Amino acid sequence: MLKKFIRFFCACMVVPEWLIAKICIPECQIDYEDVKDALTKLKDFDLMCSRRCFELSNWLIPGFFKHIAVFHGGWVYEASTKGVRKIEIHEWMLKKDYVGICRLATPITAPEPALVFLKSKLGDAYDYDFIDMKAVDKEFCSRYAYQAASLASPEFKKSFKIKHVFGVSTITPSDFWNAALCSKLERVASYN
Repeated sequence: MLKKFIRFFCACMVVPEWLIAKICIPECQIDYEDVKDALTKLKDFDLMCSRRCFELSNWLIPGFFKHIAVFHGGWVYEASTKGVRKIEIHEWMLKKDYVGICRLATPITAPEPALVFLKSKLGDAYDYDFIDMKAVDKEFCSRYAYQAASLASPEFKKSFKIKHVFGVSTITPSDFWNAALCSKLERVASYN
């Protein structure tokens, strides 16, 4: 009952969504200490897998992690339902319940083209089909992260396997986290 009242009160006062989540579900959220710790460990082109509790995508997207973004220069680049955007890391992490940070195990030899790619896609629409790796006019998180990682490290593209489901090439956020088990990526840290 108290949580419903707090949600109603916050909605009337136009309180940000991430703060409402902190008030209503404090036991299952990333906190400021996690963000500070992550900032000490993150390097450019690290991949950030995430999951939010009580989301519809938890039933639709296979694997534990449901979203992935790319870290660069203190910012998180992501393709979300709000489109492709650049967001401050604390704002991104504080909306999550679980975050896993992966690092490319192959050398980053072409950071400039990867950064140009990340920036060139800003403002693009979200691809709600999120299954076809070949579409170009819209983006979904896994394809966006895969393309950035492949540009930053061409060796990564050679070693990372894309799934083929019903004749369509696809990839999920959890595929990146699981790739660390095969030495394609290195698991740096996880938070919850």
